[in-house]
Amino acid sequence: MNNRRQGRGKSRLLTQTSYIYDGKVKNPAVKVFDSKGKQLSSNDYTVSKSSGRKNVGKYKYTITFKNGYSGKKTLYFTIKPKSTSITSLKKASKSFTAKWKKVSTQATKTVSKKISSLSKKKKYYVRFVLIKRYQK
Repeated sequence: MNNRRQGRGKSRLLTQTSYIYDGKVKNPAVKVFDSKGKQLSSNDYTVSKSSGRKNVGKYKYTITFKNGYSGKKTLYFTIKPKSTSITSLKKASKSFTAKWKKVSTQATKTVSKKISSLSKKKKYYVRFVLIKRYQK
């Protein structure tokens, strides 16, 4: 009996685990290696992919082994929102309003925020991060 076929594939990986949103479907390649470091043929496993893989979020690849290999492994990759920039920062009495570019067809809904109850002669810094919450 061939020793190579008795165990599980040792190492499984996606060629890329993080992308920036660009509106295109993402298909990272899967590479599977046996316990000796030799890459397995695609005939030794099947890959099922979650639908979509185009919008901001977390996506799943499930690898199921066959042809004498046993087991199942789930791998994930994420598509992160495209970054944006501040378009204006206006001051008012004890407050300011920050506005930024809307990032279309993603998770962005808010494009401005007013911050109030500020103290005089104190520096304030504006920083924001685009976040998309998703379930595992």
